[in-house]
Amino acid sequence: PPGNLVLKINNSYRLGDTRRVFAQARQGLIPLLLHPRPRRMLFLGVGTGGSAGAAAAHGGVDIDALEILPDLQDVLHHFRKSNFGFLERVRQEEGVRFLVVDARHFVQATERRYDVVVGDLFVPWRAGEGAMYTHAHFRAVRDVLDEGGLFCQWLPLYQLGPRELRIITATFCDVFPEASAWWLYFNAEQPALALVGSLRPQALDVSSLSQRLAVADRGELFKAAGLLDPAELLGSRICGRPALVDWSEQAPLETRAHPRIEFIAPWQRFRPTTDRTQEQLDSMFAITEPFDPALLSGAAPGMVQSVHGIQAALPHFLKGQRAQLADGDEARAAAAYADALAEGPEWALLQRMVLRRASDALLQERFDLLERCGAALARTRAHAHRGYYYMARAQYARGETETARRALQEALRIRPGDAGSLRLLEQIEQGG
Repeated sequence: PPGNLVLKINNSYRLGDTRRVFAQARQGLIPLLLHPRPRRMLFLGVGTGGSAGAAAAHGGVDIDALEILPDLQDVLHHFRKSNFGFLERVRQEEGVRFLVVDARHFVQATERRYDVVVGDLFVPWRAGEGAMYTHAHFRAVRDVLDEGGLFCQWLPLYQLGPRELRIITATFCDVFPEASAWWLYFNAEQPALALVGSLRPQALDVSSLSQRLAVADRGELFKAAGLLDPAELLGSRICGRPALVDWSEQAPLETRAHPRIEFIAPWQRFRPTTDRTQEQLDSMFAITEPFDPALLSGAAPGMVQSVHGIQAALPHFLKGQRAQLADGDEARAAAAYADALAEGPEWALLQRMVLRRASDALLQERFDLLERCGAALARTRAHAHRGYYYMARAQYARGETETARRALQEALRIRPGDAGSLRLLEQIEQGG
């Protein structure tokens, strides 16, 4: 009834839907942006075409998209809006190919080389999917990478337990001498991350990345994927290879002879998703490390500080999201978002969320929460004056007149003539 179109196979597992444009587009665009000059991309899995379609819409890169299900091409036109007209691009653009083939066989046999290879968010519990995480498959993918190429394997944390994730991570790091982990998006209910592997270190040219994100004719595409802020993208990094190796060092490797994922993942389906997801989030936060500035070529100190702030804010942000979406506890969510903003004061998304919750707290006369939100906003550049104003409203309501006066004076120092601050200060001065 809401108009969402879902693609299901055998009436059992989903390959995507039209509501997940944001996530699916990011799956294709983030790996593309992490490479400095991509020319050829390979997608292992197509689904509704959102990831490959986003990369094709970006342009400037040849794409081979592999899909094992032969009938899928017949239904892709139903998803043209969410996959950016991928099927039309396949038919009209010579550099965009849709190949019906087993991806494992293709990477073992092809003589083509790619700058970026993207492994889809496979369904781990489906029979045969464990083969996409084996040592032999990762090695075959490594061998199709061109010089300086990277492989991005997306992993659905909500469908994997910590044991499986450790096995996949250990196997991945055994194949790739350089590796890192990245969040797909910031989501507490269905978190997903990427393992990104390469044969040599991948430094990120921040000025070039900013220029690429600012290309005018790609603005709508990047907006649909929520990729407008370079700091937010870079803040998605979790850690590098040493931390991943340490975290997974006791795990066995996934091999054809010992296909553990093939048998463990189906069992995980019957565990409560919320328990599994929280375990995974806690594990990743435990190994999160500040982005090494040496890997951020051309980054100004302010950019590095913003990236580190977003990384530090994420645990609080997802705690707030969980409280809001799973528990319906708006007050606890607002407090967590305020804590997140205190860590990452220049994160625009958080600023908007805390502003909205401060306004709600004021209307509801929840003054402790209002002051907490105000204190977080006071640390930002864009909304510091609002932060001091909200703090003053909370303090004045509690009878702390002098403290409220000082907060308002600070608000007016930052933004002279702010109407709300002037009115409240006048009320205080008149003893009202």
